[in-house]
Amino acid sequence: MYYKILKILELALRKTKLGIPSARIAGKFIGTKKEYIVEAREQLERLHSKIDTTCVVEERALIPQCHLQIIIPMHNAVFYAEQCLTSILSQNTKYTYQVILVDDGSTDQTVEMMQKYLSDERIHLIQQKNAGAAAARNAGLQNLVADFLMFVDIDDALQPNAVETLLDRAYGEKAQIVEGGYQVFDTKVLATECHSYADLAEPCGVLWGFPWGKVIDSSLFRNICFPEGYWYEDTIMSYLVYPRSEKTITVEDIVYSYRKNPGGFSHIRGNNAKLLDTYWVMELMLRDMKKLGISHGQSIYEQYLKSILTGCKRLMFMKRNIRKATLSLYSQMLCSEWEGYTTQDARMKGFEKAVRNNQYGIFTLLVLCL
Repeated sequence: MYYKILKILELALRKTKLGIPSARIAGKFIGTKKEYIVEAREQLERLHSKIDTTCVVEERALIPQCHLQIIIPMHNAVFYAEQCLTSILSQNTKYTYQVILVDDGSTDQTVEMMQKYLSDERIHLIQQKNAGAAAARNAGLQNLVADFLMFVDIDDALQPNAVETLLDRAYGEKAQIVEGGYQVFDTKVLATECHSYADLAEPCGVLWGFPWGKVIDSSLFRNICFPEGYWYEDTIMSYLVYPRSEKTITVEDIVYSYRKNPGGFSHIRGNNAKLLDTYWVMELMLRDMKKLGISHGQSIYEQYLKSILTGCKRLMFMKRNIRKATLSLYSQMLCSEWEGYTTQDARMKGFEKAVRNNQYGIFTLLVLCL
């Protein structure tokens, strides 16, 4: 419907002289020829080249010593760390767990504050030079010592029964992933996001794309890692983790508290060249899906299309030539890697068509509408 409306608008604009420039913007093909694709890639690489890496690693040993391993990356978190650690150490649970704190080169008093917790045998501290959240999580993954993994961000917190609730379902129903709901807070609770109980045949597109708020069978991380040096490293969850889960469950319980942080990473917009990682990481996912033998499927395609939309929204304030080049590469990606797939989501049909046909003007308007 969106596509048809905008196509009619484009044709109407062409009927007037004043409308001709607008029509050119609204419906112009920006090139699908091979030489333009090469040029588009060169434009992106000149601004910010992709990192030559992989998320697929040599299989790690898994030697369980407890039920749960909680990995917490932290960087300059002096104002939040105590609340986070208190929420974890006071869990009402019969299950055993270890907490792996990974300090990512903090320059404030975070590490000093953590010293008082190190007498607790459940707490282990790793220190490294600042290398980003992906590298910090990977440091915590070097030794897999539990049946299940949980990721927690240092400015967030767990609900009192989070561990008990999630592991009861994981062990009781032999599930590899169990995800609960979460609340958004600052000085008070602002919103809640909940699932209903479900045993998911296709978890991709249903589970949220972040690593927190769930327990994950450690075996799913034996041969993968987060992509170091990239922004949007959580992308691996939807494409490399969820599709490999043999049994996935969502529960209605609120298990996690997510702190709304206006200065946080998720709010970054503008002309920062690192925003182009939103495209490069999608290329990386396709390559690593093939390495892991993850087959394409309708649910993954639907998620991939939504990821393209999210990525394009991130690039909205970048220069027009960069947005055009990125669209051309996304268009090539859909046509070559997802040939024969069509979205079943009525709201995404116009967007899908604009991307596949490489129509910049209609595509831009749809990014604003969706």
